[in-house]
Amino acid sequence: MAERGFARVGRSSFSLGAIVSNSSSRAAYRTTVLFRLLDSAGAVIFAFDERTLPMVLPGARLPAGVAIDLPPDRVVPVAGVSVELGGTHWVDVEPDNRLFRRYDTLAEASDGGQLRLPADMGSQPCAGLSASAAALVYRDASGSVVGGEEVAYTGSYCAGSHFGDVLNALYVPLEADRARTLIAVYCDT
Repeated sequence: MAERGFARVGRSSFSLGAIVSNSSSRAAYRTTVLFRLLDSAGAVIFAFDERTLPMVLPGARLPAGVAIDLPPDRVVPVAGVSVELGGTHWVDVEPDNRLFRRYDTLAEASDGGQLRLPADMGSQPCAGLSASAAALVYRDASGSVVGGEEVAYTGSYCAGSHFGDVLNALYVPLEADRARTLIAVYCDT
């Protein structure tokens, strides 16, 4: 885990983000990520369902995020976040397999109040795959991770015609610098 952070967004909502890195020489296929909200004693307040990263190539850094609206009766002072990697399938990189081609899934984006897939976010190598979600990780002006979320995505990223697709971000922390938002469209078979 390279970086992580969280923020309260509203009275009982939380935004959590992390940057997962792969320093190995093999690809991490379908890696699970476990997010948890912690109290000041380190006890778990809430554990999220596992998130799955389709592919983290050697040397890559991929954003992952989750957000939640806790019921008002469950809101207690949140002091931290735990982000752990669960299971993964370590596989050799196969250059001729489109799953293993390096393509830009990590980009900075901002367009006024809306978050869009940037025009220079290349997707041609993932043609033929499907995308069902996009991860957003928010940074503040200093570059620190301050939150994140995963949003449904049914656009045409994998077909290469995604330019200007708006992402429906609901849990953007006030301290987030939207111009530093990291976006990854999760492509898989």
